[in-house]
Amino acid sequence: MKVFALIIICALLPFICTGQKSFKYPYYKNSAGLELGTFVPYLSEVISNLKEKKSFSNNIIRNSGLAFEFDSRIKNKFYFEAGFIPYWSGSPNHKSWGVKVFAGGKLKFKLFKNAYFNPSFNGFLKYSSGVEINRAPDKLLYIGAGPSIGFEYFLSKRISLTANLFGIAYGFPVYQSNKISSIRKFGSFDVYRFLGIGIHYNFN
Repeated sequence: MKVFALIIICALLPFICTGQKSFKYPYYKNSAGLELGTFVPYLSEVISNLKEKKSFSNNIIRNSGLAFEFDSRIKNKFYFEAGFIPYWSGSPNHKSWGVKVFAGGKLKFKLFKNAYFNPSFNGFLKYSSGVEINRAPDKLLYIGAGPSIGFEYFLSKRISLTANLFGIAYGFPVYQSNKISSIRKFGSFDVYRFLGIGIHYNFN
């Protein structure tokens, strides 16, 4: 069975890796994909804990910043970008969950065949809710904006891989139930992407 699977993969590899020729812009106007926004830091932590034989959470979806993304070309190099990142955590004494939403403009500059440099600037919204034993629920609504830097490589016209160096927002809480929270009236930074990887499906 393994030999048969290997033969199929080898047979399809030339079609998968033919790229999208040498187009000035990506062949299709839209794309949707999944990204592990903080995959590299998470992987580094997993390896470190394995070496030291420490216990750790191996939930890759929860701990590596799974993001759902959508891009749509507006004109030439300029794209609209949007996405959201659900997150949650839990312990015997504290449980929390929330969602981060970002939307804005993205540019796709061609570097070489099939490869693009993708800087963007996004508005950012974060909602979180936490519950701790013997305390009132802690809720936060945070709004900000900031840049994101990434790269994209097309394996074919339909499939592309992304690598995001960082996505960062600076903002302020517009609602905060717990005034003791670390986010003060002067605002704070939120890093929602850092050394992440992803895969996109492109379409019209």
